[in-house]
Amino acid sequence: MTSAGARGGGSPAEQEGLSRRLAGELLRAATAAPSMHNTQPWRFRIRHAGGTIELWADPGRTLPLGDPHGRAAHIACGAALFNLRVAAAVAGLEPHLRLLPDPGQPLLLAEIRLAGGHRATPGERELHAAIPRRQTNREPFSGRAVPPGIRAELAEAAQPGGRLPALPGPRGGEACAAPGRRRRARPAR
Repeated sequence: MTSAGARGGGSPAEQEGLSRRLAGELLRAATAAPSMHNTQPWRFRIRHAGGTIELWADPGRTLPLGDPHGRAAHIACGAALFNLRVAAAVAGLEPHLRLLPDPGQPLLLAEIRLAGGHRATPGERELHAAIPRRQTNREPFSGRAVPPGIRAELAEAAQPGGRLPALPGPRGGEACAAPGRRRRARPAR
């Protein structure tokens, strides 16, 4: 996977290849993403010469009882991908993303080709600065509705790289809060 710079290619990242230092910075940001019980259910494959990083789901790092359908693992992989994209943007690279690029390899979730010439926005710099400050919160979700203004901000924030699906129901967070309510309603064993 490691090789000298690629011949041809249009972007500086492709011409020079992805340096080990830069790849390390990007992966440090990506792996700072939250995941259920810090399982980090992802693997990254770096193709230095082509300036490409692949994101793979790692089924060996999932929680079959706590996450039987892999939803939390996919959310965690999405968070890792988001952190990688933000770190790339701040490094001056434009991340060109292909989601589920190979139907024959369902564990290959994304391929990120990095091209030069990106100027980070203030919002990207702010998000990047927040990555190392992330903290885990194991408190139960509240039953409060997500205010429409915050829902609109979340939808807007998701636009550059994809869509944020509408939160279910008029209360917004009902689907997210329901598992916690069910867990608290069960008697202790």
